[in-house]
Amino acid sequence: MPAFAPERLTITTRFFQDLVFLPLLMEQGHGHVVNTASASGILNYAYDRTPYAASKAAVVMLSEALFMYLRPHGVGVSCLCPAGVATNIIEQIRFIGEQLPLSAPDLPVVDAEVAGARVADAIERRAFLVVTADEVADELRRKGADLDAYLRGQEEWIHGRGADA
Repeated sequence: MPAFAPERLTITTRFFQDLVFLPLLMEQGHGHVVNTASASGILNYAYDRTPYAASKAAVVMLSEALFMYLRPHGVGVSCLCPAGVATNIIEQIRFIGEQLPLSAPDLPVVDAEVAGARVADAIERRAFLVVTADEVADELRRKGADLDAYLRGQEEWIHGRGADA
């Protein structure tokens, strides 16, 4: 792993933003924080991107804690966990080392306007979780109903898919 992995930035930048902005929001007694994580931070799709998924899970946990802490101060918190948003991010990635195929679930990719509308709706409703595909919420319910069965199913899906690759 590189000395300074990009995944470290995911959570570190949240801590710095919180140090700067949260006291101001709390002092004014209103506002809303939206943190962006990923569907990979709440659902297990692959073991080949563990550092990425773990960093996004850390953002989700931080956001959950802030949700509980800030609401009494009049500040809302939402966590955007997109499954796929049509952007130019792929063109911006610089690969280092051997390029392996990325594994990803078969979830819809939405336009940025759709993701933005879902975030705006969550802010208005003071809702915590924002997903860009309803299938993510459905899968999260299955995961919550029986975590062991969910993980076994994901393991079978990952390894069964690997045989075809």
